[in-house]
Amino acid sequence: MKPSRTIPFYLHIASLFIGLLVVFSALILWYQYHASTRLLLSTTDNHYRNVALETANEMEQAYHSGALLVELLANQRINHADDTLTQRLTHLTFYITALRNSPKLTALYTGYDNGSFFLVRRYTPSAEIIRQFDPPPDTAWIVQSQSANSAGKMSGDYLFYNADLMLLQQRSVEAYRFDPRLRNWYQLAQQAGKLSSTSPYRFASGGLLGITVATRMMYAPGVVGSDIQIDGLERLLQAARVTPNSHLALLNAQGQLLASDVDLPTMDMTYDVAPPRLA
Repeated sequence: MKPSRTIPFYLHIASLFIGLLVVFSALILWYQYHASTRLLLSTTDNHYRNVALETANEMEQAYHSGALLVELLANQRINHADDTLTQRLTHLTFYITALRNSPKLTALYTGYDNGSFFLVRRYTPSAEIIRQFDPPPDTAWIVQSQSANSAGKMSGDYLFYNADLMLLQQRSVEAYRFDPRLRNWYQLAQQAGKLSSTSPYRFASGGLLGITVATRMMYAPGVVGSDIQIDGLERLLQAARVTPNSHLALLNAQGQLLASDVDLPTMDMTYDVAPPRLA
């Protein structure tokens, strides 16, 4: 009968210590993993909160700038529903000075209860704007006007100016039909002295994403409005990405996509024509 082989005591001790080291190492790794995860989540949460705050501040500044200009224009005695295009152009400098001092504003305009309309926009080259207006070279400002002719029929005009306000081209547009009274911003701004704003939508001219701030005129039967562009949010979201594989998106209260840091199909709220009313 062979004598049983006993395992030396030091091997028991060594095995015990090795086991303890393995368990201790696993605990350390587990703790470090969860601590790192908590730290990363906390850092990411703070970063996204800062992005949200920066986005809100940028939009708020643009909104207040547009609101101030709208209220100033609404209280001027320079707007009349039956003004001719020539009479309206005498105030062109006022519109352009206001837009020059408010980079986020794309357009400033007045619409009247008789259907006439006068708009001054900053020319920012884009495929949609070029397709729609076909502006001449050196265009810096575009004027859109619609007024009743001697026969009482509405007629439209496009005027193109350079940066020095020199008229480059004037173009009569027989097919131009824009009834401001059917627009959401016009119908929201029916109470004098009360400022209203739309939800984000695609502007009728250019298709840019933005909001409109509007109010009723004090001394004329119509509404003053300004378009505030918010398409620049994509660049802000791209700059705020934490890692190459992370993505940011901005949604409205209805869960519709307004902007993202990647090329995604955004909300299809094209133009702001008010829905038909049921009789």
